[in-house]
Amino acid sequence: MVSAELSPFADTGCGGVVAALAKGLRQLGHDVTVAIPRLEAFEASGLMLARRLSPLEWDGGQAVVFDCQLPSGVKLALFDGVPSKGEKTAARFTGEAPFASDVEPELLAERCGLFVKAVQALCEERAKAGHGFDVVHLFDWPAAPAALNELGARVLLTITDATNQGSFPARTAESLGIPKERAGEARAGNRVNALKAGISGADVITTISDAYARDLASDGHAGGLTRVLVDRSDVFFGVQLGVDYAVHNPATDPSLPQRYDAEDASGKQVCKTALLRQLEIPLSPERPLMAFAGDVTRAGGGDWLVSALPKLLANDVVLLVSDAGDDTLITKLKSVAERYPDNLRILPSWEAGANSHVEKRKLLAACDLWLIAPRADRSATELMLAQRYGAVPVVHAVGALADSVVDADAELSTGTGFAFEDGSPKAVTAAVARAISGYQKKRWSALRRRVMRQDVSWDRPARRFQQLYRA
Repeated sequence: MVSAELSPFADTGCGGVVAALAKGLRQLGHDVTVAIPRLEAFEASGLMLARRLSPLEWDGGQAVVFDCQLPSGVKLALFDGVPSKGEKTAARFTGEAPFASDVEPELLAERCGLFVKAVQALCEERAKAGHGFDVVHLFDWPAAPAALNELGARVLLTITDATNQGSFPARTAESLGIPKERAGEARAGNRVNALKAGISGADVITTISDAYARDLASDGHAGGLTRVLVDRSDVFFGVQLGVDYAVHNPATDPSLPQRYDAEDASGKQVCKTALLRQLEIPLSPERPLMAFAGDVTRAGGGDWLVSALPKLLANDVVLLVSDAGDDTLITKLKSVAERYPDNLRILPSWEAGANSHVEKRKLLAACDLWLIAPRADRSATELMLAQRYGAVPVVHAVGALADSVVDADAELSTGTGFAFEDGSPKAVTAAVARAISGYQKKRWSALRRRVMRQDVSWDRPARRFQQLYRA
């Protein structure tokens, strides 16, 4: 598996996917190596790295390799440039996100080329030793150009975000590690496109849900790469992601005031009470606690929420909202919060900071409802997290969300959440009102149990990738 990031060391997009899938495949009995740049976070976390005495070599370049193994049994091969004379390390991959969009294009191309060539050299080294890889699984644009190189294995490319493609001037093709004779396969107009290189060269292409696969194969969603994806539709699949149960498990989560599960969710009330006391909000068991997922932005449906607040808060509900997002929307939000201090609280963003994952899990455990209202959704990850912790989702049924939730009926005898199709403040208000009404019914605990019993683990996605590897 070849990725520019790996959770929890670095994760701005695909890092969590790589970590969970690698562990899931290891549990199925596969030998898994993650090839990744040597990021500062690895040593900062206390991970013990063993530097190889001999660097990987190729025509015109070298890379230092550091090896280690994670507790899951997943092996890591970390690459760095060969240091100059008198230096201990070249530190080519500096920063928390060495492939971020704000990095100078020439440096980005240089880093990508070093990474791609090191991957090819590692594959060749393993093959010569008689332990060649069966499959090389590439993730997103920084790894994608490797698909046009001879790796001695079948190649699978996963696209987690098609808006980041790695577009560079045509003259940088060789710097990106793309062979001259195959540079045309990476051309997009008068530029070279790293993600297109992967799409052109991979044996199989996947993305993070069936819904996102449909979007990318339709005009306007793939950033100019629709045609090449349509041309490869016979090997292009959506694979729904999962949630890492070792991390997200209310029955074992050490960060919670009290643990619980689907069969006995009494501990969830303890988690709710603890958070309300912490926030100094009046306790009221019959009043549901709801959080708005993500930042308050137009893309996340924050404008619908802000417009809906007066009518929404007329219901007896406590709503928690992040303070991150669009400044104009946050200003309006704060104005409403001043008028409803016992119903609306604005909290420091639970998506930022060193303890962000812990704070997010505590919030999920405390909430009865989880409002998810984006204008588009690729993977339904937020929905799966809510289901895992029994925070019944109130969802804008769009993209992967529409594929992953069943709207509950009036008696709560069926369904796994409350869905609304129309994107508007009125639709948000109506869906929340239905959810609050449902919270008062005797069958609420049965609905929550049904929601928590949903299989959102990584076992099923890992087995699907196993099928694709074997095919």
